Amino acid sequence: MVPYVDKVVDPTTNPSTETQEQCDSSFQARKRTPAGETTEADGLSLIRRSLSSKGISSKAQATILNSWRSGTQKQNQVFLNKWQSFANQWNADPLHPTLIE
Repeated sequence: MVPYVDKVVDPTTNPSTETQEQCDSSFQARKRTPAGETTEADGLSLIRRSLSSKGISSKAQATILNSWRSGTQKQNQVFLNKWQSFANQWNADPLHPTLIE
């Protein structure tokens, strides 16, 4: 599968600068909560937490999340937010829920 690119890259620009700008823009949607945790306005904080718990660096996390098309983010956001709400309602960890009999 070939990745989809929706912009023309100027060969005279520095690729590392462009990558840094893309990573920085992904962090602009985040905000600090009173508990000191970061959340994201786009509902992908669960994905970021999951990646982080697996030891994946912040830079790699940003790359993975930036690789999602906006339609994919919007589609997953609905269900991730619903799952987070459900887990909060039952005081469960959304990444590692336990079965209660």
